[in-house]
Amino acid sequence: MARALLDALLAPQALSASDLTAAEQVLQLEFAETAWGIRFDENPFAAESKAGLFKNEISGAFKRWLADAGVGLDQYVAAIPDMQYQSVEIWPRLLFPDKYRSNEGWRIRIVGYPALSLIAFGLCHSYAGSQSQKNVSKVSALLRSAALNVLDADADAVDIAAQYLSATAEHWDRRLLMTDIHNAVGTLDVSGFADDKGDGAELRMARNTTVKKELSSFFFIRGASTRPTDDDSVVPLGELHRLARGLLGSTA
Repeated sequence: MARALLDALLAPQALSASDLTAAEQVLQLEFAETAWGIRFDENPFAAESKAGLFKNEISGAFKRWLADAGVGLDQYVAAIPDMQYQSVEIWPRLLFPDKYRSNEGWRIRIVGYPALSLIAFGLCHSYAGSQSQKNVSKVSALLRSAALNVLDADADAVDIAAQYLSATAEHWDRRLLMTDIHNAVGTLDVSGFADDKGDGAELRMARNTTVKKELSSFFFIRGASTRPTDDDSVVPLGELHRLARGLLGSTA
């Protein structure tokens, strides 16, 4: 199987028109264009954001480990790719018949973090930019409970939903999105790093504050570590479709 979608989500640079078309075609095999809208987005690091990772986001334990390894600010910044994430949102036209609004309702979202070869996927809701990620995550937990009640009559959908949590700091800061140990952050080898909660890279080593808020809005979320040999089946489009259809009460 090809990996046009995975390549797009993990691309360390802006996507070409042909890249976008190929990835969208993969999605349209699962999500009919008449019922679902698709929008790709990218988020490159701003000029000072990569330095901000080193100064503000990484843990004290990791910063000490870097110092012992002779890695300073400049080396860390150089190791991080310019693209923070690639993302695609898939929304039901039933909820947005006229125009899609990213600050309303809910949608399927899939995000790729090139620096970590990591993807996150699930269903997320809108939030006000002034809210803290802790408060947004509390709403996500409530929405997960409400969504499970809606899905209650569909045993298969309930089984799928049981694999998806609502987002917490363990997702946006640490390793809960990872299904394997990540031994690199960009081009930096971190295979020797470990702390009291695990080994290798954490998400906060390669994401800014905005990503914390975005991830906190997921009321169903999972992640997957990827390898170059993986294909598009790593992204469980059928599962995401089934959850969304269940919430809509639709077969589209």
